[in-house]
Amino acid sequence: MHIYLIYLICLVSGYLVGSVLFAEILLKLTQGLDIRKMGNTNPGAQNIYLHVSKILGALTGLLDAFKSLIPMIIADFYFDFPDFALGLIGIGALYGHIYPIYFKFQGGKGAAVIMGIFLFFARWELLIAFVVVPILVYIIFKKNQSIWLPFAVLMTTATIAMFFIHSPEVKIIIIATVVLGWTYNIRALPAIVKMILHRE
Repeated sequence: MHIYLIYLICLVSGYLVGSVLFAEILLKLTQGLDIRKMGNTNPGAQNIYLHVSKILGALTGLLDAFKSLIPMIIADFYFDFPDFALGLIGIGALYGHIYPIYFKFQGGKGAAVIMGIFLFFARWELLIAFVVVPILVYIIFKKNQSIWLPFAVLMTTATIAMFFIHSPEVKIIIIATVVLGWTYNIRALPAIVKMILHRE
């Protein structure tokens, strides 16, 4: 099979899997609620965690991470695809989550999906970030810690990964994933700056 066809299949298949919004599905099935009418209206794990149930929010985050992680594991184990192709599955899942075809292209922020990609390519760096970052976030930010934590963990993981032994393709995928994911959330920048200036 031509390598570019493999790349296309990986990207499209990742997108279709990523388009399944577990936040919206689980909340309707378990609570009969519409996540888009709650909290910040974002159909993501964090919104459920903050405004509905911590357990359900954590489960949603885990399932969102699996949207990228599991297809990458399957493609690697059964088809032995190169790293770049596997990365395209993850990036496809990320954009499926952000712009889901099944939900009128209105999705979540994608932090958990990025963590799934990092679990595959940079699991040790992610583990280090999960140990160190919560302590720093707790010390620096007295409020809105749950908002800062995912961003800080992802950025720390990506930074540490640049100093670990990875192929150039993997490092490009890690950087591209963070850039693409957080470019979508650039509209939150004014709120972030405001929180920095007014943190207690």
